[in-house]
Amino acid sequence: MDRFTLCIDRTNWKHGSKNVNYLVVSIAWQGTSTPIVWECLDKK
Repeated sequence: MDRFTLCIDRTNWKHGSKNVNYLVVSIAWQGTSTPIVWECLDKK
């Protein structure tokens, strides 16, 4: 059975005057990461 890595990342950037903030869960396997769940967060 192949092994994979579960990755959790939170990122924040500015788009004009608005903050864009995402929490993303992805699976890394064979050098590629694929997002499986993401949520736009209201807080900075």
